[in-house]
Amino acid sequence: MLLRVTPAETGTKDGFDGISQGKRRNAMYIADTKTWYLERLIRLLAGIFALGGSLLGYFADPRWFLFSGFVGAMLTIFALTGLCPMSIILYAFGARERCKC
Repeated sequence: MLLRVTPAETGTKDGFDGISQGKRRNAMYIADTKTWYLERLIRLLAGIFALGGSLLGYFADPRWFLFSGFVGAMLTIFALTGLCPMSIILYAFGARERCKC
C-alpha cells in the first residue's frame, strides 16, 4: 500500500518527514538518494552482480548461477555480521559510511 502524505499533514514543505523517518504506520520507506554512501554502493554493485550472474547463467553457462548465489550469501553474511569484502574494497577507494552511529 502506497501512502500519500501531504505537506499539511507533516508540517514540512515536502511532505516526507514521516515517511523518511519511519514514523508513520503503513508508510513506504524511501532511501536517501542525494549521496552515494558506502551501503548504497554495496547494494548497487550486489544488484548488478546478481543480475549479471543470472543473465550469464541463462544465456552463457549455467555455472554463472553460482556467482549469483555467492553474491546472495555475501549479502546475508554482511547483514548478520557487518563483514563485507566489497565494503573493504570500496572504503579503500574512498567511499564512506552514511553515518558514524
